[in-house]
Amino acid sequence: MSRDYKPGPDRTKRTNKGNPFLSGLLVGFLLGVAASLAVVVFIKGGESPFAHMTDTKKPLSEKIAEDAKKSSDADKDTENQNPADTNTQNNNKDDKTRFDFYTILPGSESKVTTDDINIKGDEPQPVVQYTYYLQVGAFQTEEEADNMKAKLALQGFEA
Repeated sequence: MSRDYKPGPDRTKRTNKGNPFLSGLLVGFLLGVAASLAVVVFIKGGESPFAHMTDTKKPLSEKIAEDAKKSSDADKDTENQNPADTNTQNNNKDDKTRFDFYTILPGSESKVTTDDINIKGDEPQPVVQYTYYLQVGAFQTEEEADNMKAKLALQGFEA
C-alpha cells in the first residue's frame, strides 16, 4: 500500500515571530529604564526637577516686554543726567564688577629703601639640607648593579 507524504490542510507553516533574543533584550531594557525612573521619583519625592521652570503666572512674552521696559527706563534716566554724573555712575558700575585685588593691593604696599636691601643682603641665608634618594636602575644580576655603583662612585655620587 502506498502512503501519501503530503501534509494535510490542518498543518500550516509556522510564521517567524522574530528573534527571541532581541525581544528579550528590548523588554529587559525597557524594564530597566522604568525601574531607574521609579527609583529617581522615589528618591526625589515625586517632585519634578523642572517644576520651577513651568511658571504659568506670566507668559514669556510679557516677561520680555517688562525687561525691555526696565532697560529703556534706565537708559532714559542716564540721558537726563549730567554727563559728569554718568561717568561717575559708570565707574561705580565698573567698581561692582571689578575684582577686589585692585583695591587691596595698592593699600598693602610698603616702600623699600636701599638700607633695607643692604640689611637683607648681609644676613646669611639659612641652609636646609635635604636627602634625596634616586633609583638609577633595576638590574637582573648583582654584577650589573655593582658596575653601575662603581660608575656612580667615579662621578662623585655616593651609592
